[in-house]
Amino acid sequence: MNAAQVVGGFAARDIKKEQDEIIRRHLEAMRNEAMRIEGVVKSFLSLESVKSHRFLKDGETAMIDIQTELQGKLEELKRRQT
Repeated sequence: MNAAQVVGGFAARDIKKEQDEIIRRHLEAMRNEAMRIEGVVKSFLSLESVKSHRFLKDGETAMIDIQTELQGKLEELKRRQT
């Protein structure tokens, strides 16, 4: 569980109890933003599988082509959403 899930969970719980409409709207905004952050966290977690490419002949330094990897991950996420 990450911090965004905790914040979103408490906000969702408190929305059910809160009588004041203004406070409820603030809690709903907190819950919605926490959900967005959770999506970003999931996207970053999917980058754990990023492959490295060796750019030095002796293999001492490994680097990744981050632009290519991120584009691939974004396309994969878009396919999953449709």
